[in-house]
Amino acid sequence: MHVLVIDDDPGVRFVLGAMVRRLGFSPLLAANGPEGLELLREHATQVACTLVDLTMPDWNGLETRERIRAELPGAPVLLMTGHAEDAPGATAGELLRKPFTSQELGAALAKGAALPPASAT
Repeated sequence: MHVLVIDDDPGVRFVLGAMVRRLGFSPLLAANGPEGLELLREHATQVACTLVDLTMPDWNGLETRERIRAELPGAPVLLMTGHAEDAPGATAGELLRKPFTSQELGAALAKGAALPPASAT
């Protein structure tokens, strides 16, 4: 199973890709919403969850989430932010605050994607 990571920061994508691998998933990495949506279209049946940065150029995280859900209703999407303020339009259960640990990511993926808990190493 894949976890799709959509973040405009290459360093963040690299770190999240490594975290996703440690949790037993295969990462798919995208630099923006349009690129992520294209990857999701190609691998829709194999994506357990999509992680989307809230603040990105082009489509922000909320817009990306809505476009994903318009094409794939019910697709699990978790939003990520490094900003302290609340994210209007995001529920507490779908928002991960950066930085987060592999254990926190595993728990969020288990909850958000309705997966069994992953073990972090």
